[in-house]
Amino acid sequence: MSLRKLAARFFSAFLLLLVLMGAQRPPEKQQQARPDLTVRATVNLVQTDVMVFDRQERFVPGLKQEQFELQVDGKRQTVSFCEQVASGSGKDGASWNLKTGASDLPVRLEAGGSNLGRRLIFFVDDWHISADSLARTRAALNHLIDDTFGVSDSAGIFPASGTTGFLQQLTGSRGVLRAAVDKMTFFNAPIVDKEQVPMNEVQALQIEQNNTEVINYFIDAVIASQPKGRTVGRSLVERIVRRRAAALAAQATETADRTLSSLARVLRVFAPMPGRKILFFLSDGFVLQTETSDMGSKIREVTDLAARAGVVIYSLDTRGLIVGGPDAANPVRPDASGRLARNAVSEITSVQDALNALAADTGGTFLKNTNALDAAIAKTMEEIAQYYLLGWYLDRDMLEPGKYRSIQVGVKGRPDLKVRVRQAKVDLVQLAVQGQTGAIMASPAMTNPSQALLQLLRSPLPVGVLPISFYAGYALRSERGFCLALALQTVIEDVKGGAAGPGEERRIDLAGIVSNMEGETVTSFSDNLTVPAPEANLPEVGGRDWIYSGSIPVKPGIYQVRVAARDSATGRSASSLQWLEIPALEPGRIALSSIFMAETNPAAQVSAPDIFDGSSISIQRRFRQSAQISYFLHVYNLKRAPLLIQARVYRGNQLVFQSPFEPLQAQGSSSEPAGLASGRLPLAQLPTGAYVLEILVKDSSDRPPAAQRLQFWMQ
Repeated sequence: MSLRKLAARFFSAFLLLLVLMGAQRPPEKQQQARPDLTVRATVNLVQTDVMVFDRQERFVPGLKQEQFELQVDGKRQTVSFCEQVASGSGKDGASWNLKTGASDLPVRLEAGGSNLGRRLIFFVDDWHISADSLARTRAALNHLIDDTFGVSDSAGIFPASGTTGFLQQLTGSRGVLRAAVDKMTFFNAPIVDKEQVPMNEVQALQIEQNNTEVINYFIDAVIASQPKGRTVGRSLVERIVRRRAAALAAQATETADRTLSSLARVLRVFAPMPGRKILFFLSDGFVLQTETSDMGSKIREVTDLAARAGVVIYSLDTRGLIVGGPDAANPVRPDASGRLARNAVSEITSVQDALNALAADTGGTFLKNTNALDAAIAKTMEEIAQYYLLGWYLDRDMLEPGKYRSIQVGVKGRPDLKVRVRQAKVDLVQLAVQGQTGAIMASPAMTNPSQALLQLLRSPLPVGVLPISFYAGYALRSERGFCLALALQTVIEDVKGGAAGPGEERRIDLAGIVSNMEGETVTSFSDNLTVPAPEANLPEVGGRDWIYSGSIPVKPGIYQVRVAARDSATGRSASSLQWLEIPALEPGRIALSSIFMAETNPAAQVSAPDIFDGSSISIQRRFRQSAQISYFLHVYNLKRAPLLIQARVYRGNQLVFQSPFEPLQAQGSSSEPAGLASGRLPLAQLPTGAYVLEILVKDSSDRPPAAQRLQFWMQ
């Protein structure tokens, strides 16, 4: 099923839900249209990310602003600021938050102001990948998911063909990533003309470029392949060979265009997301026919979009170690004259030109001649953990849209250091920083709440400006099986002077949808809170939290929950989404519910909250440093007792707290299907910031422990 059909199927059911919601309520009073607050460029500040390495390819930390030399089109520029940034940190998100190309609604960072960890995009060019290469790619990705990804990293698997469908999203769920890898299938044979004398796309390009050695090889080979006693003129054979080459070159161009167009679509999705992203482009390579097609402009479009989105591309040749010469997939006739052998190097490098260009032009590197794809990616993931963000001011006339300029960066007095920067000429408007008007951006002016909520739920990323916190967990309810525990919290903001005047009501509208990993709707939900109208002498309401709680029975599997909320008085709205992997309970195997957190009384014994009541847990998971923090989760298959439990806390991907494995004192017995595990976290000394809590439960066997993770913030 195509992505377009999936999307239509996904939202058609939901649109019906929203229409029904609107029909059950009295119509909203028409509000006076408020002009949208937009972002306007108020400064001519430009910024770019660079990495600096020594001769051993190690990142060089601690460089200062005055140590950098920066030129634009050969003209020296004064570096106005320099900051060393850790990928995925709060600085990473904030530094890129005002970059050009934001959508109508800003992408929402999670409740502490930062998305944790590295953001990794794996673009698998399955239009140009052999069956063997795809097998290597799948094995490498699975190894990375199991052994290399940090607890705070998020990633997405994006085949050029779109075969993973609904799973083509950024997520921290290892289960979702494994499912995406499993859905990748080989369907595209190499671009080759398999007539009696086979011809590949590189040879076709060489013929198109009038390479006489390759042309004569094919003419001689075709003549030699004719049946005994049959003669054919050389000029006729040459026309046949050139016709075959032209057709094959056209096919190759069309396929390359599909790959680059798909890559451009992925980059557009991530353009609004703050922070630096790393894209791994995995492919067997393809020929860039810049002389007979618009491939050059396609590459430029991709590099522009990468600059706009803060994406650095690292390309990998998935063929592994290449020794040259014919192979079983591309056999050739004997060539005693050595004509093809003399062009073998050109044949290898030609299909690598695109991979090299995409990496170099965006500030990454081209990884080749290695069969250990996972090791190459893992090394790169370590390499990209740090970078420098440089900013400088330019004259207005140098920020002309569509004008491409080159950027050169060096370190003064350090010729031994290698500075990696985007090598392609760049439209500096894509790197310009914008100033905001000073107010919070409003949602698009829509008087129809269903339309506003539908727009939010269509977004591939969480967007909006309404302050909401959303948490979706799961646990086993004996009478209903596994159930989702949904909780959303938002603040009813102050409204003065009146969007909701005396005698008028205002609402918080909420709608959500639960989908399986195929993108099919499992169920939907909705609610609304009607806020009483203010009295005539009290023309404002606000400062109150509104909490929605819901419970939905589901079967084991992978699900995504999307939710959107809208304040009818202010027009502000926002969306959120979360992936859940609900385990199938198997005899003899430990399984866990989601983790729930709450602020508890240090003087009292920890008691179990009602996890299906949002008011009894911390939805925001934002805690004061002086708070007493407790966690709760259910453990299934207690017959495996005795069990051991451990709590770990990470900041980014760095472990900052670890309790010893201790006997699990679960509330329950081995005869019951589940027991409640809880504990307090001594985190008073942690600095403010974003963290990940990991709970591990294991038995005496050699099996890996069952694990659950949950993000929280200290403030």
